[in-house]
This record gives sequence, structure tokens and C-alpha cells, in this order.
Amino acid sequence: MKYAFILGRLPALSIAEILAVMEKLKIKYSTEIISQKMLVLDIQEKIDCQEILRTMGGTIKIILVSNIKYQVLNIKKSKLKESQTEERDILSALRDKIKTETKQSNKKLLIGYNIYSADKIEQKELNQFSKLIKKNIIALKKELKKEEINCRIVMPKNYETELSSASIVNNKILEKGIDLNFIITSPCPLPEINSGQALDKEGNIGIMLGKTVAIQDIESYSRRDYERPQREAKIGMMPPKLAQIMLNLAQVEKDQLIMDPFCGTGVILQEALLMGCRVIGSDANEKQVQNTKNNLKWLEENYLSPKMFYQVSKIDAMHLAKKIKSSSLDAIVTETTLGPIYTQAPAPKEIRNNFKKLEKIYLKFLAQAKKILKPDAQLVITIPCYQIKKSKFILMPIVDILKKTGYSIKEPLPEDILGKISPTPEITSRNTLIYSRPNQIVGREILVLKL
Repeated sequence: MKYAFILGRLPALSIAEILAVMEKLKIKYSTEIISQKMLVLDIQEKIDCQEILRTMGGTIKIILVSNIKYQVLNIKKSKLKESQTEERDILSALRDKIKTETKQSNKKLLIGYNIYSADKIEQKELNQFSKLIKKNIIALKKELKKEEINCRIVMPKNYETELSSASIVNNKILEKGIDLNFIITSPCPLPEINSGQALDKEGNIGIMLGKTVAIQDIESYSRRDYERPQREAKIGMMPPKLAQIMLNLAQVEKDQLIMDPFCGTGVILQEALLMGCRVIGSDANEKQVQNTKNNLKWLEENYLSPKMFYQVSKIDAMHLAKKIKSSSLDAIVTETTLGPIYTQAPAPKEIRNNFKKLEKIYLKFLAQAKKILKPDAQLVITIPCYQIKKSKFILMPIVDILKKTGYSIKEPLPEDILGKISPTPEITSRNTLIYSRPNQIVGREILVLKL
């Protein structure tokens, strides 16, 4: 079965998370398409897409893709009216999918649709292709009406080719209908024409047709981010989606014991609890300890049963081994202090001084962490990087030192994947990942460390 994962704002981070989840769940797969928009995997068995997506912060939606590749004529060389023959293949596939859906309900069917390109394509061509798809769906609606099958079509806004997650969720398209996805897979080298493929020597555009089977619950993310009783916007809060990504990079599993020794307001602990983990949180700041307790109490009241295990206390991360049992933790996932927050890029000398101060903190903490982690456990940590120019980052010179302390750095993306999505600013020269926003001076470099 083929599944297309539509990636979030930072595609390399999204792909790294997906691959980590596949490895954790021992799901066997082969890669079909890798791009900065999507990752298409051929998976040997059916997967629980809703459950997987619930815990993944970097994927917008998951699409179950048909194995059949359809075609339209090269729209650069032909007019829309000349592609009637090729339209029929797509139209018949759409008709079959929609009729299958209508058998399950006698109510009016909602149809949403999206157009994605696996490869780069000129905007003019994409717009023309969008017109062709719209034309097909309108024709199909008329045809189905003659058969007394009523549909309502939810279309992307003008000049857009895909529906937003909010539009799909608010219109309840997945509950009341079908969200269709047209994935442009060519131009590509001509394969031998065999069963299920329709590409010719004219360089026709290949299409995969798929149905959305899971979509991000944006309302839940918003509640967990903005409705918690304690928030500390001034010190820079971690988004719940990033917390999920980091937990997945650590490959945490249900019932494992996870710790965040710099818990702040408890975002990482919150997301770990929602994944079914047991958690320990600590912070050297008493106010932050109380903030976390208040937030986890709110989480328990709104999301969890009282049986979930968590404890939060004031502990200096430089002395963890005095308070936490030796070799007891399955993973540590944390964001330590990132240093000062800037609205303008600091001078190089100031950056170097910040790095030196933080390096001492990190090395002391990591020495303590080694004592309380189980053998072969993973530690995922963010450290600061500075965006001095657009998508140009200064990295902290700590990686070589870390290797000398007994930690190895796990590269989140294999070379074959890197070659297909590089260059992209979120992948560093040392194959670590960066999480940052446009115009943000202090970004986060994510390190996956292993004992």
C-alpha cells in the first residue's frame, strides 16, 4: 500500500520524524517519492494513519494513494480541449471512488480536492492543470446528479491548489465525504508500459490519485499551546509540534520513562504523556516547576485519565545523579537554555561568548545525564544557532567535544534521502536539523545523541 505524507513547513525535519516513527514501529517500507513537499512510502501492511498522525508534529496529512498512474497530455504543448481521451481515465477513477463512498451514506457527499506536485513544476503549468482537474470534477458532479447522487464540492481558493487543514476540518470533509488528492509525478523517464501505468514518449504528465485518510488536528494543537493556564512567551516557548518531533526522534514508546530536566512550562512532558509515556520533569527555577505542575493538572483534567504517571520537582540539572536513580531513564528529551533572545543579529564576538558560557552548562548536564540514562538510550536536545542572514546559520562548535564525552551523534537522515531534498537551510553541514522561523535570530539546532 502506498501512503503519501504531506510535509510541514520544514520538510527535512518532517521526513526525519517519519523515518524515526517507521523505525520505532518496525514498519517495513520502500521510498517511492522524496521531495520537499511529500514523502511517498510503499508499506507492506496497512497502518493506523489516524493514530500515527496524532503523535507526529511534522506531517500535515496522510494520503492513501492508488497504485495506478493516470495521465493527461503535456499541457505545455496541448490545449485543454485536446485532452479528452486522457481525461476519461481520471474521470472513471474518480467516479469509482465517489460511488464507493456513496454506498456508505445516503446523504449529500462532500468532495474536497487538492493538487500536489512531487517535482518542481512551473506555476503556469500547475494553474492549467488545476483548471483541468476542476473541469473534470464539475463534469463528474453533473454526471452523478443524473444518477441521483448529490455532491457538494469544496474547492481551493483562487490561485491555490490545495485546501487548508482548517478548511478540511471545519467542513468535516473526512466525516461527510472524501478529500481527493492529485499528485503530479512527472516529468520523469519513460518506464515500460505495463499494467496500471499510462505514460508515453511525449513526456505526458503522470498522476497518482489518492484519498486523505488522516489530517492534523489543528484545533487540539492550538488548545494545547494557547489554552494552558501557564505560558511564558517572553522566554520563548516550545511549540507542541516541535515537542512531538523531538520525542519521535528519540523514538520514545508507550510506558517508557522519559525526563525533561529543563521542563520550563512542561510542553515536552505534556506531549510525552499524550503519547502514553511516564514522565519526570525538573527545573532549577521554582516558578517554572509550579508552572509545569499547573499545566499538567490542566492536561489531566482535559485530556488524560488520573492514572497517568508524572512527577515534577525542583532539581538543578547539574546535579541530576543525586536525585534520579542510576540507569533508570529510557530517554531524555529537553530544551536547555538557549541564551539571550535577540531582535537584531548580535556581533560575532557576542555569539562566541554566548557559546562558551552555554558549552559549560551543556557539558555538565550531559555528564549527569549519562549516569541516569539506560544503556543505548537516546537523548534529544536543542542548542542555539544564530541566523545572521536569511537561511544562513552560525552553529555552536560543540559536536566534536560531545563525541569525546561518550556520546555519538545519530544522523537523522540517510545519505540517499539527503541527496534528494538538499540543499535546504534546515539541514546543517554536519547533518543535524534546524528549527527556526523566518526572521528569527536565535534558532534551535536539534541533536540526537546516543550512548
